[in-house]
Amino acid sequence: MTILTPVPSPGLDSLSAFEDEVARLREAAFALSDSAREVLGHGLTAVHVHLQTAANELGELERLLADTRR
Repeated sequence: MTILTPVPSPGLDSLSAFEDEVARLREAAFALSDSAREVLGHGLTAVHVHLQTAANELGELERLLADTRR
């Protein structure tokens, strides 16, 4: 028999902390993308592009989280 425990809804403080962490990760991904472009050059453009895509996805997550507050 499996017993499922309900997951409590996140409080406002934990949601804010999560949003802050997502924003921090997004900024770090952008910085890493810029570094990859500078260090790796055009030979490994795909690395820069993938990091940029990850940063953009984190931005989408930021917008989604902001919409939950409305």
